[in-house]
Amino acid sequence: MDFERIETVLFNCRKALELLHPVMDPDEPCVVYNAYTEAGKLLIALEDFAQNVPDPHEIWAAAQLMPGEGIEDGVRRIAELMEEEE
Repeated sequence: MDFERIETVLFNCRKALELLHPVMDPDEPCVVYNAYTEAGKLLIALEDFAQNVPDPHEIWAAAQLMPGEGIEDGVRRIAELMEEEE
């Protein structure tokens, strides 16, 4: 996910919002202001989530089976990797 692009879009939305609604009163927010605020909260949540997701290459490596191993071994390693990231 391209967080820099999302941040840029939110920044541009903020500038547009200030032009459309110059007096943004948090006590009496308009629908656009509410949407902007919720988008910002969503971005923060997505960034937090992305920091806790293992690198896809790490998952792929954990899934590889050595001779004599079964699928359970690969699944166990992936589960361990996911637990480490929490």
